[in-house]
Amino acid sequence: MASSSNPPPCHNPSCSNPGTLRCSKCKGLNFCGRDCQSKLWNSHKALCKSIACDPDATCLLIDGMGPLGPGEFYTENVQNALRGSGVEFATVNVYKGSGLPAQVGSVLREVDRFTSCIVLGWGSGGCDIEKEFGNSHDFRELIVPWVQKGGRFIVQGENCQYYGEWPEW
Repeated sequence: MASSSNPPPCHNPSCSNPGTLRCSKCKGLNFCGRDCQSKLWNSHKALCKSIACDPDATCLLIDGMGPLGPGEFYTENVQNALRGSGVEFATVNVYKGSGLPAQVGSVLREVDRFTSCIVLGWGSGGCDIEKEFGNSHDFRELIVPWVQKGGRFIVQGENCQYYGEWPEW
């Protein structure tokens, strides 16, 4: 069993070094050095900026959109980052299906307290956000008012993208 004085591992999946540095903005992820931090910045910046800038942030974390379902795409790392930043969050495990866009939209509409929604797992073999969500009339009807009121819709995945003002309809 590791002692409590051992630093957590670096969050770069291709690194096995101890994470002796912490993200200075969100305080949620650990890195072994600036090189690993730089390599992960594109995938980390959307999460980091959304939780570091708002001390009252609350987050709905949707997991399961990757090809292997819930728990496959670094869910624990994101949860630890949110915890480390003091962000209140709820995790919902979903399974892909035709009604998913409307379900996500209705959760965000009904639960006004969430300021951010982070969707994990988009990438090769996973869900295509543009096709499955962007083209869903039900999702657009539900999500657009939430985004217009200040909600942040963040997509984290294997091919990470940040839709800062998404959707733009």
